[in-house]
Amino acid sequence: GMRIRESAAVVLVVCVLCLILMKADLLRILSKSWQIILGVLLAAVAVLGIAVARDFNAVFTLFHEIFFDNDLWIFDPATDYMIRMLPEGLFADFAVRIGIFAGVLLLVFLIVAWILHKSAKRKEEDQNLFNIS
Repeated sequence: GMRIRESAAVVLVVCVLCLILMKADLLRILSKSWQIILGVLLAAVAVLGIAVARDFNAVFTLFHEIFFDNDLWIFDPATDYMIRMLPEGLFADFAVRIGIFAGVLLLVFLIVAWILHKSAKRKEEDQNLFNIS
């Protein structure tokens, strides 16, 4: 996991440096890239939200099967106090709250990226207007 993040960071730095060396319009390119990334993430959150709304238990189980390689997350309500103190409804409520928070935050970032892109585009159009040969 950490190597993937470090590799992605290196690729990001190299790409930004290439854009700088090519004297590209960084604000316009990066804001458009952010729009695409945020749109995809927002769609993923929406799909996950629909899945959670349809069958939280299945999504909860799938989550644990993906991220845990043992069965220690499976509790027996008859013998384990943990499951009685923290029922499934609590986790469902957490999932909904986290999903709403993530969706709203992604939407705000998407709007900011869209505003930045429009601003950069308008700035470029203004420069082209005054650079008529």
